[in-house]
This record gives sequence, structure tokens and C-alpha cells, in this order.
Amino acid sequence: MKKLLLIGLLLILTSSLISESITWSLITNTSVTTQGINSTGNNEAIGGGMGTVSYGGYQSFPAQTWPSTIDTTSNKYIKFPISNNVGYTLVITQLSITGYVQNGSGTLNLNAYLYDGVKFTNLNASLSVSSTSSNTYTLALNKSTVCNTGVYYIYLFPTSSTRKLNIKNFIISGTIYSINSSSQWLGWIDSNWTNSPNWTNGVPCPCTDVTIPSVSNGYTSYPTISSSTECHNIIFQAGAGVLGLQNLIYQKAYITIDLQRQKWYTLTAPLKNMYSADYAYEGMPVTDMRLFDQINPDSLTKGGVLNTGNWTRSFSSPSVALTPGTGFVYYIDTKTYNYPQPTTYITGDWNINLPRLKSNGNLMDTCWLYSTYSGKLTTLYYYLEIQILHIDLQWRMQQIN
Repeated sequence: MKKLLLIGLLLILTSSLISESITWSLITNTSVTTQGINSTGNNEAIGGGMGTVSYGGYQSFPAQTWPSTIDTTSNKYIKFPISNNVGYTLVITQLSITGYVQNGSGTLNLNAYLYDGVKFTNLNASLSVSSTSSNTYTLALNKSTVCNTGVYYIYLFPTSSTRKLNIKNFIISGTIYSINSSSQWLGWIDSNWTNSPNWTNGVPCPCTDVTIPSVSNGYTSYPTISSSTECHNIIFQAGAGVLGLQNLIYQKAYITIDLQRQKWYTLTAPLKNMYSADYAYEGMPVTDMRLFDQINPDSLTKGGVLNTGNWTRSFSSPSVALTPGTGFVYYIDTKTYNYPQPTTYITGDWNINLPRLKSNGNLMDTCWLYSTYSGKLTTLYYYLEIQILHIDLQWRMQQIN
């Protein structure tokens, strides 16, 4: 029965794939800035520095001094938008273009980059046009992945020549996969990241959001990554881990830490660019943080005294940088302020989700303090009226302290 279940799972997790080819003819212009158009309606766009474009069976760019090196900020480029269907991944495997050069000698390189709307990715490839008669230049790519959302672009940046460029029939080829937009680690077979039955929805691809649970929740093993691989975002539940994480390429990481109240923990920052405010909850609940062999952050304005071989007292400063490897102790109290309601005392575990986000999904960027005397951390208020309430609460706390 177990073998039958595993066979069924393997069938479900097999991604469907379709060969895809997107072609721009580039032989006639449709407007000043959108010349070539493919069958799906995606327009080519030409940078203003490419000169006056002419047409006569080819798209022709005048002879000029092309840049000697690639500059993604320049206005000398040709770009081709790629709109992928939702629910699918396009893995680009090949680029080709038909063309020739005129005037002078040497090779004109068309350097290929992928742009996702935020950053350029160098495809480490160039179409080198050198013939004075029409020729088709084909370039195999290692791979370049277009996820199922947004519009991506292939940019061609010309370099290393002063020659006139004539091109047509630019073709982007690849394979479309039915993607697994999310997949959770099971570890049913072994610890191998690339073994499909170890996942709820197949081996992650660059568009997959990955969740790693704790083995204490019944999962048999943590995943091991032995060679370079990719996912979109990775989510570590409390107690989770991955061996060989340095081999994983990902966009963002999210961490959950499960802690008990009224217990001191020795911790270090699990992510980059973290601050003490990431561990504060507006007094709901009250939290304490202390540093070892450090000057208490609250006393810096008074000259500061280094606590050698000892812990600082709890501090309220939200701006202490918690660089990876920097240790601190952390405490979550049962005391919970809920102004203007009475203070309550709540038991039970507390989950910390990092990075700390606002309700709109953006990173937390503002904080309000309790008094430095109380040494309690508190952060982020979203609305002005809540800010006013907590300013009043801070004043009251200062009077009490």
C-alpha cells in the first residue's frame, strides 16, 4: 500500500512542460518607440541612444561608437518583454537572431541580460554579429527563469564596435513548466532536497515559496542541499533548519521563533540588517533585552560605561544593530499593556516572526519607546490615534518609574 501511495505521489508531482518560442520579426516599425511585435502582442523597445532606426527587410541601426563595456544604465539597448502565464514558469534556454554588420571590421556583441523590474541579471552570454552577409546567430543559455507574475525583459546591450547593425527575427526559446508556487518539506524518503517525494508539491523551482517545518512536528529529517539550487522565498518554522544553506539562492527568508514566557534565552540574529526593535511588541507583551560586554545603549548620551564580563541591564533603545553572530539575552514577560484597558498577564508560548512587517507587508520602520529607566522595548504604531494613546502611556509609565 505504501508503494502505491508513493507511485501516485510521483505522478502528481511530475510537472507538465511545453516547448515555447517567442519571435519578433523586427522588419517593420509600428511606432516610434515600439518596433518589433510578436504574436502575443509584446512590443520591442529601443533605447534613445541607438540612433535613427531604418527598415528595409531588416531593422538597421546606424554606424556609431558603441560602448566598450556593458552599462545597464545607458540608453543604448534593445529590449524584449516577456509576459508569462500565471501558474507557469518559463525557463529560457536559447536566444537567436538573424543579422549582419556593415562599415569597418570586427565583431559587434549583443550582450544579454534579464530584467525582472527591479534588477538586471547577467546571462553571461552575448550574440556576436560579425558577418557582412545575413547569418543566424544562436546562443545556448545555462538557463534563465521567468516566474508566473509580472513582466520580464531580455535586454541586448551592444558593445565593442563602430559598425552598422542590421537584425531581424529575434527568437527567445525555452520550456514552460506547470509550476509549484509553494511546497513544504516532508522528508519522507531521505534528506535530499532534490528528491521530489520529499516535498508536498515537488522539488522547488526559482518561483516556489518553500516552507521548512521542525522535525519535532513529526518530520523525519531536515533537508540537505549539496549543490547550487534555487527557490523564491524560504520560510523557516520554529525549530526548522537546512544543511548546506549556502548552496541555496533565494529572494527572501522568513523565520519563526517559538519561545516560552518568563524564561531567558541566549539568541543571535538569524537575518541580516536586524535591530533590537525587531524583538519588541509595544509592551504587548513586555520584553527585555540585554547585551554582553557592551555599553548599555540607553547610557550612551551620558558617556556610557562598558559592562566588561557582564550583561547590561535591560534597555529600551530600538536602534541597536544586531549583526549576525552578535549574542544577546531575551526575555518575554507575561505582563501585557493594553492601554487604555487594564494591564493583563498572559501565559503560553510566544511566536516571533522575522522580519517584522507592517500590516501592508512592508518592513517595519518606526518605533516608540518606553522610558529608558524602565528598560522595556516597544515598537511600531500604524495610526496617529494609536501613537497618541501610547505617548500618553509612556508619560504615565515615566511618572510611575
